[in-house]
Amino acid sequence: MALGDPYVELADLKEYLKIKAEKVEQDGNIQDAINSASGEIEKHCNRQFNREETASARVYEPDDAWTVSVDDFWSTTGLVVEVDTAGDGSFSTVVPASDYEVYPRNGVVDGQPGWPYYEIQLVVDSIPVYNRRQGIVLGTA
Repeated sequence: MALGDPYVELADLKEYLKIKAEKVEQDGNIQDAINSASGEIEKHCNRQFNREETASARVYEPDDAWTVSVDDFWSTTGLVVEVDTAGDGSFSTVVPASDYEVYPRNGVVDGQPGWPYYEIQLVVDSIPVYNRRQGIVLGTA
């Protein structure tokens, strides 16, 4: 499902609730409830659970000198991590893949695989990000 899509399809919910497909009188109300519930899940969790299949460059403020929480992503293929070490918005320092790790490792949380990555940690002392005016940008090669 793409970003913004509801977490259940109308037909699937009707089947689960044992509402016949040809009964369409309340489809609008049911769809509104699906959309509302999906939005409330995102608001409560402060995140979006659907996948965006196309990567885009984004800028993040670091959590601390070595860690940044990012929007969910599922693949590191083509991932580029750049750091604004000067605090001038230039993001001119490219971080080699060997100098950062993505979490959760292997996409596993509490023994359950399939989780997206949501954190990047720098693993070397050569590229610290010291303050919130500096940032980390993710993009694709």
